[in-house]
Amino acid sequence: MCYALDAIIRDAEKKGKRQGAKQGIDRTNRLIQLLLADGRQADLLKSTTDTLFQQKLFREYHI
Repeated sequence: MCYALDAIIRDAEKKGKRQGAKQGIDRTNRLIQLLLADGRQADLLKSTTDTLFQQKLFREYHI
């Protein structure tokens, strides 16, 4: 029974990681779209190396 439960837990963890990764990608892509639409290429470039700045942009755009 422990093996079955372990397998269920592992599968759930994998599914959660995939969903989380997809949400992160979707969120980042949305930020990219908005920054480009606003002509903020310099901020987009900075956000690729400065995660605190990126988080600020997520908040600014309510993403």
